[in-house]
Amino acid sequence: TEAEKVFKISRPTFNNAMDSLLAIGFIEKVRYGGLKDGKGIAAHYRLSDKWKSWTPPQRDNTNIIKARAARKNR
Repeated sequence: TEAEKVFKISRPTFNNAMDSLLAIGFIEKVRYGGLKDGKGIAAHYRLSDKWKSWTPPQRDNTNIIKARAARKNR
């Protein structure tokens, strides 16, 4: 809710970003959220050290190379 109000991010976009960060390992879930005594308990996350050694996957630039070659041949 805070991300929606402060940063104007939609809930699905925020959830997708959190899922991606969890999958990559940049953040770790410390405590799961839920209900306790009828009150909502927020989940807790922490920043992982994995982001320091992460290397992005190789990009497939074949379409870019083909497009540039086609532009040169005009």
